[in-house]
Amino acid sequence: MRSTRTMVALLLSSTIIAHAEESKAPSNLAGKYRCEPQPRECMRGTTFTVTQSGNRIEMENEKGERSFAQFTSDTGLAMGSPWNTLGVVYGNSIQWSNGTRWVRGD
Repeated sequence: MRSTRTMVALLLSSTIIAHAEESKAPSNLAGKYRCEPQPRECMRGTTFTVTQSGNRIEMENEKGERSFAQFTSDTGLAMGSPWNTLGVVYGNSIQWSNGTRWVRGD
């Protein structure tokens, strides 16, 4: 009985620690970005303003079109409609699965 309680306590504490690590705020991506067409052309615009609140990211291009993304890991992003693409943060840039790269310019 005691070993069962110990096992349950260990599992609960490891779950709490894992959740705390998961929910830590990732890098701050807020700023101005320019799209580099590598290897595909920039179809959604050439400049983007990114704002961030915790894990939620809002992106707006120079045309006023907006999309929202969310961190999936410390460096992974999933952007929803209408742009629907995945991204990986590399220092001051974001490499998108649609073949473009945004570089921070502020």
